[in-house]
Parts: sequence; structure tokens; C-alpha cells
Amino acid sequence: MMRRRYSHTRVYSQKKYNNPFFRRRRKKVRQVSLKVKFLIAGIILIIAGLFWFIFYHEYFYIENIMVEGGERIQDYKIYEIVDKQLDKKRLFVFNQSNIFSFSKKQVKNKILEQFLVDDLKINKNLSSTLIISFKEKEPAAVWCENEEYYYIDSKLNIIAKINSLEIDSNSSIILKNIENESQIRKNGIIKKVTIGEEYLKASLLLSQKLKNIQLEINDQETTLSLNIQNGPRVHFNIEEDLEKQFNKLKALVQGKIKNEQINKLQYIDLRFGDKIYYK
Repeated sequence: MMRRRYSHTRVYSQKKYNNPFFRRRRKKVRQVSLKVKFLIAGIILIIAGLFWFIFYHEYFYIENIMVEGGERIQDYKIYEIVDKQLDKKRLFVFNQSNIFSFSKKQVKNKILEQFLVDDLKINKNLSSTLIISFKEKEPAAVWCENEEYYYIDSKLNIIAKINSLEIDSNSSIILKNIENESQIRKNGIIKKVTIGEEYLKASLLLSQKLKNIQLEINDQETTLSLNIQNGPRVHFNIEEDLEKQFNKLKALVQGKIKNEQINKLQYIDLRFGDKIYYK
């Protein structure tokens, strides 16, 4: 009869038994010294102090605003735009009266909404100074509607809104909208008069013949009306030869109608071929 052999070797499992030979070594947790803690706290305080000094100290508040390049656009109108911007917050936290947190982009857009200028630049100076420079576009005429006046360029873009007292009547052509509907449309940040460039071209041509004229735009697409001071309204057809129509007007005034009688007329209509209608 065979005897069974028993082995006295024991097998230990790391998962099931708590064997000291399989214990994992514990990592030693290093204690941060008090000196290092004070150093970290000091760095945080320095960064916070610099942040407060740069963005909130009065030393960096904007105190001076310089405007360069304005002639027809009065400086105070730019100051008003900037002043409103200085009272606003940026990202709900930062004061825009601070030279660093002041938004050049926002105030630039506001200026371009009201004035059509070229080469607009806004520079910050660490001496608490804001420098705004631009080049004005040359106006071709004055647009008037609802008793408000605007300088417009040769493309009928609105350059700036102006006061009637600012208009130089000796050199400015006044185009007046006599309809109730506004002819000003906004495209992005640019405002434009939508009557068509033909009106402006015709007006410029007539301005070479007459001084101090005021031209009126009505709902008829081809009609341009001219108001003679203390006299009748004269109707032109901008699709016909304006030189020829003006010569008809000149011949009428020098021939049938004397200067003292022209003021009694209500209108003179030159739009229909060689005929002249007046009342």
C-alpha cells in the first residue's frame, strides 16, 4: 500500500492572505515646510498686489484725451463718445477708465458708427493719455431730411451729422428729402443715402451753374428739383441733358420772364423735351 506524500510548503496569495512578504511599500508623504508655505503665500500676495496696482490704482486712470485730425468733426463729439466708454465695465469687472482695461475696439466701433473717417487709430500712453487720430473724408454735399443735416461723400455715404449752423452755404450743395420716408439706410456700421449716385452727379453739375442752391429729392426717380431763393421750384430730369435743360431755364429768365417776375412763379418744369412749363 502506497503512502501519500504531503508537502509542507505553503503557497501564499497576495490577494487573499495578509503576508508581510507581499506588503506594498508605502510612499512617504513629504511634509511642506513652514518656510515654503510662507514663500508661496508671499508670491500670491505680490501677484495680487501687482494686479490691483495695474488695474485699479488711480495712477493708471485715463486723465487726458487728445484728438488729432479733426476739422469739420468737432473734438467735443469724440470726447463724448470716449466719456461714455470710460463709465462702462469690461468683462463685468474691469474699469474702462483704466489705461490697460480700456477697450480700443469698442470705442473705435462707436466712432465709426457716427463718423466716416479714414486711418482711425487709438493709442494708449502710459502717462494716462489716450490719443485718437484720423483723417476726415471730404464731403461732396449736405443731405437734409426731417430737419437734420449730414455731410455725405461722393458715394453718398454719411460722413457725419452736423448742425445747420455749421453748413457753409457758399460752398455746400444741400440735397433735401421732401418725402416722409427716410432715405438713409444702415449697412453694418456705415450709413448711406439710397437715392442713387445720379442725383449727386446732377447736383454737382448744376452747382457749377448756380450758387447757393438747395436741391430737393422727391419720389419720382428721375426728377431733381431746385429751389430758387424766394422764387419757384425748378424741375430737372436727371436722365436727360442737364446742360440743355439749364440753357432752357436761362433763356426763359432772360426772355419771357424778367427777374422781378420770376419770384411770383410757383414752379418751372424743364423735364419734357424742348418744352417749358411754368405757372
